[in-house]
Amino acid sequence: MATPASPTHPAVALGYYRYAQVVVVLMLLSGTVALTGWALESPALTRLLPASPAMKANTAIGFLLSGLALAQFLRRGTGCGLLSMLVAALGVATLAEYIQGIDLGIDGLFADPESILAGAAPGRMSQLTAVGFVLIGLRGSLACLDRLAWLRDPLSVLLLGIAMIGLASLGFLLAGVALDDLPFQPVAANTALLFLLGGLAWMAAEPEHGMTRISTADSLGGALARRLLLPSLLLPLLIIYVGQLLQSRLGYSDTMMRTLSAVLTGGAVASLIWWVSTLLDRVERERRETQRMKDSADTDGLTGLPNRRAFDEAMGRLLSGRREKDTRFCLLMLDLDFFKSYNDSFGHLAGDDALRITARLLRDALRPGDLPARYGGEEFAALLPGSDGDDGLQVAARINRLFREEQWPLRPVTVSIGVAEAHPGDDAASLIARADAALYAAKHGGRDRAELAPASPVSAAG
Repeated sequence: MATPASPTHPAVALGYYRYAQVVVVLMLLSGTVALTGWALESPALTRLLPASPAMKANTAIGFLLSGLALAQFLRRGTGCGLLSMLVAALGVATLAEYIQGIDLGIDGLFADPESILAGAAPGRMSQLTAVGFVLIGLRGSLACLDRLAWLRDPLSVLLLGIAMIGLASLGFLLAGVALDDLPFQPVAANTALLFLLGGLAWMAAEPEHGMTRISTADSLGGALARRLLLPSLLLPLLIIYVGQLLQSRLGYSDTMMRTLSAVLTGGAVASLIWWVSTLLDRVERERRETQRMKDSADTDGLTGLPNRRAFDEAMGRLLSGRREKDTRFCLLMLDLDFFKSYNDSFGHLAGDDALRITARLLRDALRPGDLPARYGGEEFAALLPGSDGDDGLQVAARINRLFREEQWPLRPVTVSIGVAEAHPGDDAASLIARADAALYAAKHGGRDRAELAPASPVSAAG
């Protein structure tokens, strides 16, 4: 049988939904600002950083369409699939221009003297940007049409890879490193960043599916994923950028840079390990405290035995196993003989000591898998999994013998025991009633002895 998935953490799922909404706004805002920059011939509006390439006009249109598609998906509106397909088509058309060396007329929306000076096709997005639009368009189409769920996460991961490559090349560019040997044109900073945010946003928009289900799970694995996935993505980029910046600005040698990169990488890994260790330590402390509280709620404070609540839960589990798998078990009900007289003669503190000794004797008499419990007052119970009535009588005889052999501090204490084997048709009430009847029979038969309850009428009839 498959292990059920951990439930989704509602607050985390809502946070992911809010994040996707923010990304919608960023896509629409960035696309609008970039288009405005091209229309007003204001280069500052088309790029995020001065040294970064400009976001092309058709790239801005692609992000406008992507933002609208994601917005429609979040509100379960219509047109989400069509918008995503248009995004993918824009990327495919641009790639066709690069591969076939043709001009489909989708690049010349505005004059682009900067690209002409660089010897590039004016207005044309880079190859990586085109691939990114194909990926994000396909990812959105599959989500909107609810098709091929197994393929959505791989598309998101590939899109994140495109974004990381774009950001890494941007890091070299900002550090003053020439990128003439790159097989593709550099990606605009705002473009690479929106691909990163957009890939994560489409995953966040489906919090109960695929890889996102793990990070939204209300479990330790979910907590680790939420805290470590994004830093693990961004740390390599940060190390690359810092290293190249130091080399280009301070003239460090390659040997020095390799040393610094190793130190930075080691420090980053150590920080992540410390972060994980801190989280695990807190979770373990909380688990121990929860277990302590549960143990306290299920334990009798005087004797240290499981209490009536724990006994009832164990009885329910055994009865369920009896019905489903035909597993047998036996119930012992025990009552100290003349205990009221013992309390009246020696006081309640002496009576408490006798109850504690009784608990110890029960533990000594039972197997590790058996469950002794304080049922109430001077009455105790024991559940014997895998035992029948004859086994129960043997255990009861051992308990009676230990009581007789015990060196009681004030006067001997004996116990009467009723034994009942669970049969088909028994529930908790009927089984306890039969064990109680056997206990009273042991009392009436002279005490300090055990009696076996007869089979239930249902079992006897069968």
